Amino acid sequence: MKVNISYSVELGEVLSTVEKLYLEAKESFDVRQQEALAEIVPPFTDVQLQAVLLALHQLRSSLTEFDAKLEEVSRLLKSYQQIITGDEPQRPSGEEDADESF
Repeated sequence: MKVNISYSVELGEVLSTVEKLYLEAKESFDVRQQEALAEIVPPFTDVQLQAVLLALHQLRSSLTEFDAKLEEVSRLLKSYQQIITGDEPQRPSGEEDADESF
């Protein structure tokens, strides 16, 4: 079971903290990817079918987890960029403030 843990860092530490999150996720992904790819070796045979299917599942799972971490890193970097440039976050089109709808 996974839980989310939130914490604050100084503005000057944001980039190094996000970089650390990225590098940890990339290292974990690289290890899992290499392990899975080592099992996916053609030619495929009936004997290795179960191992190949399991490795494919593990590879796809690691891709999904890495993609989620990349999304998190992207959101953090976009938020940081908005703070340092003074830009307001953009709202999806069609979304209005309560005051604007009257």
